[in-house]
Amino acid sequence: MSLANSLRLRLDLEINLIKEQFGSDFELIFDQYSDPYFTGWVTTSYGGNQYKLTLNLDQSYPDTKPELYITHPKLLRKYDGGYINDEGTSHAFHTWENSSDGCIQICHTDNWDASATCLGVLLRGLMWLEFYDAYRRNGGDIDQYC
Repeated sequence: MSLANSLRLRLDLEINLIKEQFGSDFELIFDQYSDPYFTGWVTTSYGGNQYKLTLNLDQSYPDTKPELYITHPKLLRKYDGGYINDEGTSHAFHTWENSSDGCIQICHTDNWDASATCLGVLLRGLMWLEFYDAYRRNGGDIDQYC
């Protein structure tokens, strides 16, 4: 089995897991023109706010850690003004450097191995967004909610 076929089988399994959890709000984009990625909408439980998450993979997935971004809304307000996007890598907000177009990258794990799943990463993204909604109501740092 070729590496591309092996990756395709893994991603087919992953999208089924993701759709079981999130329904049809997520899709897998996997073609010959770009690296594969998952993208879809989540809604937070308290505020009912909708966010779009994008999980970028590369051709060496699952051996490399995917990158998780909030792609809508692009700018996330801080409690006391300004934007989290301006922070870049931040322990207080659990973020890495933004994407080239300015979207926030969520720090979802320091330890990655091939047994982890995209579903686990997306669930971590949803948790981060729940923490973000709590932060927007109460202040402090997202770090205190994690």
